[in-house]
Amino acid sequence: MRLVKLEIKGFKSFAKDTVLHFGEDVIGVVGPNGSGKSNIVDAIRWVLGEQKKGELRLDKMSSVIFNGTKKRKPGNVAQVFLTFDNDRGVLRSEFQQVTIGRLLYRNGDSEYRLNGVTCRRKDITDLFVDTGIESNSYAIIALGMVDDILADKDNSRLRMLEQAAGISVYKVRKKETVNRLRRTREDLDRVEDLLHEIDGNLKDLEKQARRTKRYFEIKENYRELSLDYAYLSSRDLNEQQASVASELTHAQTAQDEGEASVAQLEARVESAKQEQLSQEQFLAERRRQLGTVVSKLRNAQNEQQLAEQKIQYLSQNRDKLVAQRERATEEQTRLTRAIAGYEEQLAKAQKLEREQLGLQASAKTALEAHQASAQAVKSAGREEAQRLHAHEQALLAADREIALTQSRVEAFEQELANRARNASHQSEQLASAKTASEEAQRRYKTAAAKLGETESREATRAVDEQRLRDELDQLGPLLREAQSQRQLIGNEVNILQAALDRMEGSSESVKYLANKHGWKDKFLLLSDVLEVTPGYERAIEALLQPYLHCYIVPDRSTAAEGLRLLSEGQQAVTTILIAEVEVQPAGAVEVGSARPAREVASATSQYAALLDTLLA
Repeated sequence: MRLVKLEIKGFKSFAKDTVLHFGEDVIGVVGPNGSGKSNIVDAIRWVLGEQKKGELRLDKMSSVIFNGTKKRKPGNVAQVFLTFDNDRGVLRSEFQQVTIGRLLYRNGDSEYRLNGVTCRRKDITDLFVDTGIESNSYAIIALGMVDDILADKDNSRLRMLEQAAGISVYKVRKKETVNRLRRTREDLDRVEDLLHEIDGNLKDLEKQARRTKRYFEIKENYRELSLDYAYLSSRDLNEQQASVASELTHAQTAQDEGEASVAQLEARVESAKQEQLSQEQFLAERRRQLGTVVSKLRNAQNEQQLAEQKIQYLSQNRDKLVAQRERATEEQTRLTRAIAGYEEQLAKAQKLEREQLGLQASAKTALEAHQASAQAVKSAGREEAQRLHAHEQALLAADREIALTQSRVEAFEQELANRARNASHQSEQLASAKTASEEAQRRYKTAAAKLGETESREATRAVDEQRLRDELDQLGPLLREAQSQRQLIGNEVNILQAALDRMEGSSESVKYLANKHGWKDKFLLLSDVLEVTPGYERAIEALLQPYLHCYIVPDRSTAAEGLRLLSEGQQAVTTILIAEVEVQPAGAVEVGSARPAREVASATSQYAALLDTLLA
């Protein structure tokens, strides 16, 4: 490997393009102090990737750009190119000559180039890693380095021996490996943090599962307590219903007694009608008896109203009896028997009422006959005025008593009619209660069926829940592993996306057109439209390396506009591809079992002609 030439332009004191050819075995650059001899060594170290401004005798890195003089304006870019002869293949490159370059622009942008292709600083250092040539190696002796070696400053002598022995490359690789291990350890720490967070989430899920289990236990206990409460409530209601039925029986007995008293009163009224002319004292006694009977009737009526209120209260509470099937059925049977007995008593009462009406009609007939006989007596006894007048007075008093008795009989008849209506209303209420009881039985059956279905679904749900928990336990490790892989892939995707956004690998000129003039949204790069058969990516990348990060424009005028923009922005000229090109026919070349590159690389029809030309 031999140094061929050094090209400098705009670097420190070299304002113009300067080329140094190393065509002889020994080359000397001589000149007075301050003529820039040391700047040549600085340029070589700078193009090899030197990053420390102190090693280049600078206060800041931008000072490498020519700063101008009184007669010459400052430069916009500092560039240095170093060319090596690689005919012996010392450098790991297939080219016979290898040219490396470095450019720094006034706006702070910088780039490295390898044989004219933009690359990274790491690519340059990797190219010379096992050759003993570096920016700080002792193959390049700068001013003051001899004193450092003699004084062994900062182990300078040891570093020189290591570089001469060729072990410095292994130290570099060791350092890179240690850095990768450190980054891997940091990634593992992040994975541990994620696992800790997932464990916390699993604990929360376990707490929720225990709470759910406790909820179903409480729900089952609540259902049992509800059934017990419903049973106790049904028993109390049944006892209340029995008490109401007993009171209703007592009221019916009192009503029968009242009806018997009415019958006796009617008999007495009939006797009083027959003896009303001569039995004034008996009539008064009868009035007292009538008052007693009326009091009893009123008491019986009050008791009947109380019974009706209790029946109404029972009707209001019948909704609570709906859910109690067993007791309700027994009470329905007893109630049906009670209704039958009450209907028989009602029939007897109606029969007695008809008999009473008959007796009343006979009394009315007798009264009319008596009135007729009295009229006849009055017409026949006009001769005896004195006796007739007294007899008329007695008749008038008897008429008043008869009218009073008749009004009382009518009131009693009205009362009997009211009682008959109340009895009919009670029969209707009993029939309604019977219908409500049947509806309660039907609802109870429906509720029992729904309860059975619910219990069946609950049992099925419990089995499914246990199965899902088992699956969750089995999928837990897989989930953690998948989340870890997802995190790693996500990190890689973020890194790649950031690299794409920064347009890494593209030249500063391409970045300038993309950011300053919006070409990123207008045109595509060759790498964006290229599709390669799997397995041939590296081969096609090697062939198209100079063009992969170049814009494709539709015509020559657009390409000329792009070159003008680069010139106005004081940017390096870059390649701009034109989609509309004439295809250059390729000759048929056969090389063993090799395939033409055009067979493994493709693009859309719009860019097919351009790809044919590039791979011709």
